[in-house]
Amino acid sequence: MFAETVGEAAAYYNIGVMLCKAGYWDEGETQFRNALEINSGLLSARQWLSEIEQERTTIVSQVDY
Repeated sequence: MFAETVGEAAAYYNIGVMLCKAGYWDEGETQFRNALEINSGLLSARQWLSEIEQERTTIVSQVDY
């Protein structure tokens, strides 16, 4: 019903946001990629994916002294 209300791409996007805000970055990333498969022009999903990648880079650089 949610996807019917806001559209499938927006539904995936919103679920991705909720997952990331809850700390489930990998699961959120999957939802953003699903959203982009449906609507490749969804800029906000691309921005979240960029943020996720930056977080991973920061974590790796902290581990690799």
